[in-house]
Amino acid sequence: MVVLPANSLAGKTTFFITPNEFDNLAQGLQTSACMESPALLRGKLNTQLFQMLKKELIDQVSAELSLPKQDVGTALEIMLTTMRDALTDKRRIELRGFGSFSIRSRKERSTKNPKTGAIMNIPERKTVHFTMSRSLKEPLIKAE
Repeated sequence: MVVLPANSLAGKTTFFITPNEFDNLAQGLQTSACMESPALLRGKLNTQLFQMLKKELIDQVSAELSLPKQDVGTALEIMLTTMRDALTDKRRIELRGFGSFSIRSRKERSTKNPKTGAIMNIPERKTVHFTMSRSLKEPLIKAE
């Protein structure tokens, strides 16, 4: 397990663990909890260890820029609303050094209902597609 020093602004320690260590941690928690399956615990660990909530993003940006959380939250809301409006208008959003967002159509398809076995049609729908930039992709590949 690799432990990074605590960020003085956020006051948190970041842990990077291998998949095997992750499974061992889930197994250890299952032993102590005795009630939940390893898969359920793995899901809970995954949620707790590997996600960043909007509030945490606001806290981190606020601390980094020494701005009030309310101002950062307002700026983030404006940014997300602007992105939502652009995507609704079928416009592509490019954030250089990060990636791009675009709208794609998923064709109508047939599938089987797992409970009843009945064939059902799923209508065509629009989805948001994200493409990583090369400068984001390369560090992620090296981190594996």
